[in-house]
Amino acid sequence: MRDTSATTLIFFSCCALLLACLGVSTIWVKNRCCNILLSFCLLPTWSMIFIFSMILMSFSNMDAIVDGLCDASVQARDGANDSQNDVNEAEMTEDQKDVLKRFEWLTKDNVDSYMCSTYCPCDETALSSTWTDMSEDDVQKQGRLTTMDWYFGGKQYAIGSSTAYSSATTPVINKTFATFADCANDVVLNEADWDTVDEKIVDELFYYSNTKGENPFMGVLAFIEERYTCSGICSPQMFYATRSVDFGKPTQGCGRPVGKEFGTELGSIGTAGAIAGIMLFCTFLSSYCLWKKYDD
Repeated sequence: MRDTSATTLIFFSCCALLLACLGVSTIWVKNRCCNILLSFCLLPTWSMIFIFSMILMSFSNMDAIVDGLCDASVQARDGANDSQNDVNEAEMTEDQKDVLKRFEWLTKDNVDSYMCSTYCPCDETALSSTWTDMSEDDVQKQGRLTTMDWYFGGKQYAIGSSTAYSSATTPVINKTFATFADCANDVVLNEADWDTVDEKIVDELFYYSNTKGENPFMGVLAFIEERYTCSGICSPQMFYATRSVDFGKPTQGCGRPVGKEFGTELGSIGTAGAIAGIMLFCTFLSSYCLWKKYDD
């Protein structure tokens, strides 16, 4: 993000310097047409820079925006105003419904539902107790069915129990994974192993695969989880999507730390751009004085 900020500020600076050089050149170019041309260049330039900067500055409090969205998300999840929500959805346009569908997919608890389960058994880890010690209520709050037992290093644990038990059944996918992303990639790399798995589950896991490095969502997710040591949006999920179970349970969601840093960076860019835009506006106004006829 800081590289992007620096690049944007350099772009603003270059635009201002270029126009300044053109303005200085009017000392030697005694032609009103050139001055008029300079003014026409200044008008759209300062307008675009100033408007763009104002938009960026409006995101300077992004952490507060994220807090508001997360509070609304929690209320919706807890069933607040269910009837009103149904009415609003019925009144949505097709584009709005599509956006809602994408957001619901993004915030689904697929990672928590399938990681360290019969579909994505986990590697053995010294931190397995951080999950097996969770109560049934805590697990349910994370969107995982209490019938979806834990699987760590070939051992099976019932939800709410920290004691492994013997079972006559083997995991549906009889291998172990360090990360949820590894499990998703296995759907693509070893399709035959997943032939007996419900197609809906396979599709949900497929969206997290990135075997060819062509899934931008997973690339961004991996960067965010590594940089901010977070998982989920508003509240932390039980598992990271791209980090090993050896790192333990996530302790924070990604929305607030990402919003705070992006808000600060965007606010700085917006402020610098606004100052440049105001200066260019003053230059635009003063350029009118150059339109007078010069004495020979």
